[in-house]
Amino acid sequence: MSKCYPFLLCILLSAAAHAQTNTISTLPPAKQHQILLQRASYAPLSQFKGTSSGPVFDTTRWQHWVDSVWGTGIPDANKLSVLNTIWASIDSTYSCFVHLPMYNWDSLINAMRTEVNAGVSRGRFAAMLNHLRRYINDGHSVMYDLAVDYPTTVFPGMPLMRGESGRFGACITMLPDSTAMVYDAEPGHPFGLQPGDIVLGYNGMAWKDLVQIMLRHELPSSVYPGSTDIATYQRMIKGVGENWYLFDTINIKKCNGSLVNFPTSYMANTFYSSMCTDQMPVPGVHKLSFTEYYYQNKSISYGLISGTKIGYVYMMDCEDGTGNALYNAVKHLVEDSAAQSLIFDIRTNFGGSFNAYIKTFEYLTDLNNTPWVGYGERVSVTDRYMMFNQPSFWYNVLDTDASSFYKPVAVLVGPEAVSAGDFFQVLFRRHPWARVFGRSTAGAYGSYHPIATGQADYYASKQDVNFYDVADPTFYLSHTEYPVDQQVWLTKDSTCAGIDNVVSEAVKWINGELSVPTVNARAVGIKVYPNPANGDVHILFSSPSADQYTIRLCNIMGSVILQQSASAATGKIDLYCGDLPDGTYFLTVQNSNSYRVVQKISIVH
Repeated sequence: MSKCYPFLLCILLSAAAHAQTNTISTLPPAKQHQILLQRASYAPLSQFKGTSSGPVFDTTRWQHWVDSVWGTGIPDANKLSVLNTIWASIDSTYSCFVHLPMYNWDSLINAMRTEVNAGVSRGRFAAMLNHLRRYINDGHSVMYDLAVDYPTTVFPGMPLMRGESGRFGACITMLPDSTAMVYDAEPGHPFGLQPGDIVLGYNGMAWKDLVQIMLRHELPSSVYPGSTDIATYQRMIKGVGENWYLFDTINIKKCNGSLVNFPTSYMANTFYSSMCTDQMPVPGVHKLSFTEYYYQNKSISYGLISGTKIGYVYMMDCEDGTGNALYNAVKHLVEDSAAQSLIFDIRTNFGGSFNAYIKTFEYLTDLNNTPWVGYGERVSVTDRYMMFNQPSFWYNVLDTDASSFYKPVAVLVGPEAVSAGDFFQVLFRRHPWARVFGRSTAGAYGSYHPIATGQADYYASKQDVNFYDVADPTFYLSHTEYPVDQQVWLTKDSTCAGIDNVVSEAVKWINGELSVPTVNARAVGIKVYPNPANGDVHILFSSPSADQYTIRLCNIMGSVILQQSASAATGKIDLYCGDLPDGTYFLTVQNSNSYRVVQKISIVH
């Protein structure tokens, strides 16, 4: 590859503060967050004096616990300095106020200043920073107190709302009705959890309602923001298991419909390291374990789905700046294993660099000098919405690879794909035979900038720029849900049966596409001309017939520009393309279920 792309997602944290995490400062922030969450272990019930008698779940005592557990912390003047430093940086240069609600930011910040001036505890100040983070709701913009948000020990009753880390021993995803479903569980789990079980909530209350109660009480929170409301909310729902220590009884609905309840104290002193990724096992394809990913620095695994020629790739992050890891995996699947289609599973991807997958895109296509994204940045320190776009050609894909793979490519996405993980689908949907399955990604389309707070244990960052798809340079992508071709997710019935519904739908689409053979135009007597064209494009048939053909013209974003049915009785079909913008298009000519021809054409006026 002939060009370097900017690295995304690297918050510079103090190496001393994170010595036990093996210096994580160069990792993507979403991965840093997971590692910091995993510092925690669960203490026995008796170690937290605040709940030595009476029930654990008692909202009337939460504020007292917030103030008492972590003490007073740094002087209030220093707390105010931290708040002012963070806000001054965000307010003057943050590029992603667009698509956020029209909050009265000045009023919000002034109210926080007033409260800090009056005196707040360390726990309350951490909660205030977390509250501001929820308003900004950005996967690159974080602010936290390390000791409060990421404790090394979690006690029953500790007033902290945690995100999913793997310590619960069961992995959770959100169903459409906001219920929390188990899709993976450690053997012998204290609550007997199995895939397909629903964690209804605690103490007889639905988890979605308890989430709102915790938000209203403004507990400190280590739930990582998504960048869209739905992505962040899903992360709150997925944290149901991690928050057992705030309650007395967990309520579960089993796959068979039976209801069971257990004391949450069963979780005390447990220690799990589950790899929670919104993915279920795929036959024939190795899925990385917690140890392989977090301790052996492996991020990609791949193979053929058993009994098929479908190549499958798990990509957990985009940290490989060389791009060789993904490229070598795909090259092996295509050339050595003779894969006839590919599935890229990035439902969890912690981000990193575009470089991690540019080389693979070049290998799979022959779209030289392909535009795909550009970015805008703030040009006014006072106008939060005044932006200036930098040239998009900086990011054009310069394809020097002669290879191409014009066969079905499925991309599986979800809200745990963030930053460079967000961008993966934006680029790969430009493959002429790509389709995206799942749920929209996190929506963090930008790069980060660290904010020096001047105080130990207080860390902050902001998103520096806001990217756009070249299809519409006026529409910035951060805080938006990028469209998914087929909305599909895990379901209770399929999970109880051990089936990953997202994978099965992608396989079904691939099998349907491959059921109609793709042939060379010349082999079936079809000629498409002129190419390049500046007006009409003609499809010439060497053997006229009454057969009906489906004609489809797509742009490089995969959008259908033209679709029609026509007869080849006259030996020629004419397409008017004079009004189309200059660029590369893909023309598909399909004869019922007999064959299809795919031809790349250029429009040049």
